[in-house]
Amino acid sequence: MNGVSGFRMWGERGLVATFFADLWRLSDLAVANEFLVRAGFPESMTKHLGDIQEFSCVIEPDFGNQGFGHPDAIIKVKYRDTAAVIIVEAKRTTYQKACKPASFRGQPGYNSTLNGQLELDFCLAMALSKYGEGNPKLEEPKWVLTTGYNEDRRGRLRCVKNANVLRDLAMPFGGCDFKQYYYLIITTDDRNPIDTAGGSDTHPMLYVPQGTGIDTRICDYWKDYRSQFGWINYRSMEAFVDAFKGRLPLGSLFIPTYEMNKKNFGEGSDPCGEFDDSPEPGGDDDTGGGMGIGIGPQGTQPRPPLKGSWIVKRKKDGAYCHLSFQGSSCALRRFDNDGWTELDRAKDDPGKLRRIVDSVEYVKKAPRKPLDNIGFWRDYFQQLRRR
Repeated sequence: MNGVSGFRMWGERGLVATFFADLWRLSDLAVANEFLVRAGFPESMTKHLGDIQEFSCVIEPDFGNQGFGHPDAIIKVKYRDTAAVIIVEAKRTTYQKACKPASFRGQPGYNSTLNGQLELDFCLAMALSKYGEGNPKLEEPKWVLTTGYNEDRRGRLRCVKNANVLRDLAMPFGGCDFKQYYYLIITTDDRNPIDTAGGSDTHPMLYVPQGTGIDTRICDYWKDYRSQFGWINYRSMEAFVDAFKGRLPLGSLFIPTYEMNKKNFGEGSDPCGEFDDSPEPGGDDDTGGGMGIGIGPQGTQPRPPLKGSWIVKRKKDGAYCHLSFQGSSCALRRFDNDGWTELDRAKDDPGKLRRIVDSVEYVKKAPRKPLDNIGFWRDYFQQLRRR
């Protein structure tokens, strides 16, 4: 390792991964509990359950696009007689900027907002709390179909059947009492935004059934479950790690990662920070090299197989767009306000694909972000149009 100057990771997942890596490498469970206290979790977890016996973490667990999404991390804290599970969601912006009002539920991209993700996490916790060894699937309760959670589900329950997910995620993190599932929010706010979220229409809707039979009522119980939600910002995380970094043999992974990333949430000179100067297609450094895509300044004819996604500019009006390829198929999309508009598509039609390619000019390789990450793409195209 001589000559290696550092190890850093990019983005929200990198910040989360390096922080918990530092915490895990310290191997001091008392410090882990101190972190839970700092994140604002209640004494019912941080004090009354006793000393932590084990602290385990999985970064970016994948519960599927048709299931419960992709939290930034999931943590299990074992005590002598019980356990608690914490689902983590991190954003490189403020809580309010990362959220949408509840009226947006069911629209494309809502589940990529912070409150939408927290609602998915709440559904995930309900499913995990009922999961036991040998269950063939991880599924939310049927009463969810009568709630606002079903607005974009067309009568289908969220469900995971992948055997690997069931074995490696559902089994180790399932089976706890539902009230022992907690949620950690990480944002750039200076003060805890959860204290004011309840009055702003951006708190997560937490549906819970009360009563039985015809007297059953399903209401939003945010106020009742508010104490299950912890919060911390990155500066507090940095200060926390700084206090014990001298006990880490190779130093902190989180602190240099934080220094590199913080300009992306307004603490440095480039608040957007998502843009890079991608090489021209076909070059040695191009991740899609050899595609022969005909949208460069010289404009060659496309030749399959085409693949990948690109930022392009339409020749007729100069609009920035997103162009994605798969074989002899492609789709051209424009981002408008809060969502995508598909402008043109070619499906296994090389002639039409060529016409679409000829109608645009190459700008750069598109960021590898899901199209339903509406917040990211909104900021991306706003910055691009200012250039």
